[in-house]
Amino acid sequence: MVFMLSKSTLKVFPFCTVTHSYHRLRWASFIACALQVRQTLPTCRSRSVSTFRTAVSALGRDFLVQQRKASIFKCYFVKADFCGISKHSTSEWIRVQRFILMEVTVNAKGSKGSQIRKVMATSNGKRAAEEIEEKFVKVGEVETSLLTLGHFRDASSSEDAKRVLFLIIPGNPGVPTYYEDFMQELYSHCEGQIPVWTVGQAGHVQPPDQSLSFSDVFSTRDDIYSLKAQIEHKVTFIRENIPPDVSLILIGHSIGCYMILNMLEHLPSSQVLRCFMLFPTVERMATSPQGQAMTPVLRYLRWFLVAAALFVVMIPMSIRRPLIEWHFRRADCPPCLYDGVVRTLTPWTANFASYLAKVEMNEVTELQEHLIKKHLKKLSFYYGTRDHWAPVQYFYDLKTTFPDVDARLCSLNLKHAFVLETPEGKAMAKIVWLWAQSHHHTVLSHTGSVDQETWAFDG
Repeated sequence: MVFMLSKSTLKVFPFCTVTHSYHRLRWASFIACALQVRQTLPTCRSRSVSTFRTAVSALGRDFLVQQRKASIFKCYFVKADFCGISKHSTSEWIRVQRFILMEVTVNAKGSKGSQIRKVMATSNGKRAAEEIEEKFVKVGEVETSLLTLGHFRDASSSEDAKRVLFLIIPGNPGVPTYYEDFMQELYSHCEGQIPVWTVGQAGHVQPPDQSLSFSDVFSTRDDIYSLKAQIEHKVTFIRENIPPDVSLILIGHSIGCYMILNMLEHLPSSQVLRCFMLFPTVERMATSPQGQAMTPVLRYLRWFLVAAALFVVMIPMSIRRPLIEWHFRRADCPPCLYDGVVRTLTPWTANFASYLAKVEMNEVTELQEHLIKKHLKKLSFYYGTRDHWAPVQYFYDLKTTFPDVDARLCSLNLKHAFVLETPEGKAMAKIVWLWAQSHHHTVLSHTGSVDQETWAFDG
């Protein structure tokens, strides 16, 4: 995608045109901002990636200040010869639209001096009533990526219903972007009445204006980026950013389940309604089928992963992203997947994610039975039938040790990384919503539609 600027016009490739009269005024405002950007460019015509990024950043900043509630690049038709995409192909157009949207970064200051990036949230091809917002909040010493969708009820409301929050603790890599589609689907099930947040793992998303040093690779700090530090990081985040009167429904994925299990020791019991552990890696990680393959790589070749990511970021984005899309061409992937992969394939994320994975192999060994026994009434485990990180045998072992545990075995054949495919992410969101209703009917009946349907469970 390249900007070509002249004195009187701005052409954006892929070529987009607006045909709806309602948006002509917004488009005119966009053109005006673009022409302002042109004055800062060294040449009238530039195909430089760095110049392009500078132009997009400035353009996004100026345009969004004027049109905060407007859709960015709100275009209804795409030239049909762009990569063979037809203007009648809704799914392909959504992908192109989202790609353009994700290129725009808003350099505006948010709460606690954090940087905010607006992400358009789409559902079934339509713009959602709410927007997913990304901000970087400082937790301890780390600028941490946070995705938020929806708002809390007014604390002074006369309603008797509790204020509730779905808080997602991601797996590894802990890049919240992967969970955007899952968040949107879960938010739609509660009819927009319960906010949904995803907090990233410390160090797994590169903050603005920060770079990776050699010392970060060869001497990563245990007190900030280790597994124990990640648990403390989430507890600190909750204490500093979530009002104490808000009831939490924690949703852990993969190693996020291990973190939640240990977080419960430091959070008020009255604040946590339920913990949903999706495809939990809470024991014997190194001896699992996937762990046996990855442990030698993480222990002895971790530096190679960082070097490979360094090579990837040298590839221009105009080539890198199409390669990612080509790799996932056979899968029905949500648009957020491509943005998540772009963020993951950087030296910054590769370093801290691989470091955490190496620590996981060493420390996640025996099942923490004392913690499960202590918090059994708040825990719900969901195991997959083809999960190579948490095999089916782990499910049966858990049921043997704790016969009364709320543990279910997936009957939909979902994968461990369910967020990578649209149908699986939507199915998982529905499962969590139905499951939450079954445990907290009186609380959730005030916040969304009550669905008595039960499905996708065995055992």
